[in-house]
Amino acid sequence: METEKLLVCNNFEITRINGRKEKKIVSGFSAKLFPGTLTALCGKNGSGKTTLIKALGGINLSELKIKNDGYFYGDKNLNLLPARDYSKTFSTLFQNEENAWNFSVYDYILTGRFPHTNFSGFYSQKDKALTEQIISELRLSDLANEKIFNVSGGEFQKARIARALVQEPKILLLDEPDGNLDINVQSEFFKLLLKTISEKQICCLASLHDLNQAALYSHQIILISKIDDKETQVFFTGTPEEIINKQNIDLVYGTDCEIFIHPIHHKPQVSLK
Repeated sequence: METEKLLVCNNFEITRINGRKEKKIVSGFSAKLFPGTLTALCGKNGSGKTTLIKALGGINLSELKIKNDGYFYGDKNLNLLPARDYSKTFSTLFQNEENAWNFSVYDYILTGRFPHTNFSGFYSQKDKALTEQIISELRLSDLANEKIFNVSGGEFQKARIARALVQEPKILLLDEPDGNLDINVQSEFFKLLLKTISEKQICCLASLHDLNQAALYSHQIILISKIDDKETQVFFTGTPEEIINKQNIDLVYGTDCEIFIHPIHHKPQVSLK
């Protein structure tokens, strides 16, 4: 494993600013993300998952006050990364994105190359060739000329992943990427995601609500509690086998759960009593 390409986050504190009011959302977050692997970020609603992904990806920074003791990709200090270079390093997908323009699937995916045009919008032959390559790799060729408004939710999700990958990111940040997908499409989506990030050696962090999906598909899970009145937060980090246990789940979610082993994939799964 290429340890020199680790994404390292040390002791992040994130505060949301709303006028004169400030509210701490994340306190003491640290993590290491490995290339070619999926790290699942799990926790209750309101625990700061989406805010954390925005902060890591340099999104809506004017609304956030961020402190940390180090943020590196390899030897690159991401705290010093110019704003215009974020979109060449990170690709970020949020749940329920709506496309305002009825592009073809091809043109929609091509817009992922926009940061590489010096934000001019004039796409080179390299941009177009890479777009065609990604469309082929993700088996979207039959949909390339379809309008975005006409494709299914699962097809649009694949197009979104293609658009993110054509950006050639080093780091992929996903906020509930499996939301609103049918169960068969979820399985296909995660298998495609794992194959792609492995082949391209991308560091991937995804916030997931479904603990069972996280246990089945992720290499590492970060379980995050909701911040308490003393502005402290609990983080558990490790493999699914290390993190998905009754003690951790009951503490973070306030549940009384049972843990069982998936009969086919042999991964821990959660069931409520």
